Amino acid sequence: MPLIRASVLMLALTLAGCSGGPTRHKAVVKSPTGDVTWWGPTQAVADARARWYADPSYRVAGNIPRLGYRK
Repeated sequence: MPLIRASVLMLALTLAGCSGGPTRHKAVVKSPTGDVTWWGPTQAVADARARWYADPSYRVAGNIPRLGYRK
């Protein structure tokens, strides 16, 4: 269920607008239920998106620009 919520969140953020090509770089998160791949226009954005998924303390408004989305 958390994976579904995270996927819906990422879809909503993607539809809101993403700078650059959304699938140029990737970050893979290992989880007990299987690997989850996050994509981004740069490696830093892909890593930030993966961290957003994996680390609840990272999910603060100040980190949203690191996810590669426009204001």
